[in-house]
Amino acid sequence: MDPAATDDQGNPFSSRIRPVTLGDSDQVLMGETAIAIASPLGLQQTLTESIVSARRNPGDESASSQLGQRFNLLGGALQTDAETQV
Repeated sequence: MDPAATDDQGNPFSSRIRPVTLGDSDQVLMGETAIAIASPLGLQQTLTESIVSARRNPGDESASSQLGQRFNLLGGALQTDAETQV
């Protein structure tokens, strides 16, 4: 979207653009809303809204490691319930 463009009432889009305040990922709780802005698979301008469903702290092991399978979990990552759609 061109910030210099105007909406159907003649108001510039730039008057509605506001910077976001980034949160502290150390304070995120399960059940909170999360958004992800990315360009997966070369797609442009994608945004997904989701819910935080788990936290992965550095050093955590997967539940499968108890069954003899070990997965390398990304320490410090937030897991969401977002669907992947292509």
